[in-house]
Amino acid sequence: MLPKNRNTKKRYCIDQKYISPYTGRMIPLSKLFSSAYEIEHIIPQSRFFDDSFTNKVICESEVNSLKGSLLGYEFIKKHHDEIVTCGGEAIKILSVSAYEAHVKKYFSDKIIISS
Repeated sequence: MLPKNRNTKKRYCIDQKYISPYTGRMIPLSKLFSSAYEIEHIIPQSRFFDDSFTNKVICESEVNSLKGSLLGYEFIKKHHDEIVTCGGEAIKILSVSAYEAHVKKYFSDKIIISS
């Protein structure tokens, strides 16, 4: 049995089909439980206290640091197509259109539309 944090990370990773939501890159299982990947709040807790499963994803630690207190979509709009160094490897942040397509494909069941 996996410890709670490892089990939680694995659950998020499975839910998002082992793909990082901000880079579109495959999350290697061999690195999932290392400091290279973190659980990240799509809507930061500093802006709206939502610690639910549907407000969290797994992403690269460096990407999470860069995102800071931005919403996921705000982050993409501000940093799209930027290169981030993750574990010594240059990784590109998704474009706005690629991010939108990714969210529709993998997270459509989590999308909340407000009027």
